[in-house]
Amino acid sequence: MATVTARVDENVKKEAETLFKKMGLNMSTAMNMFLKKCILEQGIPFELKVPNRETRKVLDEVEKGVGLSKTFDSIDELTEDLEDDEKTSNKETLKAMQETDDILSGKIERKGYKSAEELFEDLGV
Repeated sequence: MATVTARVDENVKKEAETLFKKMGLNMSTAMNMFLKKCILEQGIPFELKVPNRETRKVLDEVEKGVGLSKTFDSIDELTEDLEDDEKTSNKETLKAMQETDDILSGKIERKGYKSAEELFEDLGV
């Protein structure tokens, strides 16, 4: 056997040891498993990527909280927010949401289309 020494963040080490213990492993066994998997796959056993410029920009914006939209737990909450917020309220959107509810509840008959062209024709596109 050989010895491998690696420097890792103390918290990462503690969390990994806790996880491995739950799995019935120790750090040495887990590291051996990782190294053997690397050899088997002839590479790191998970995808590594350097984010491109566009992805990096989006990640930076997310970290800063820029451009994030609201989230809702139900359609009712979303509808209420749309109705309350005149800036984002859109009559066509509300109408489409009501129409969707009516289709799902059976008040309006569902239409089937044989092709995208048939759908676009019906929509007047």
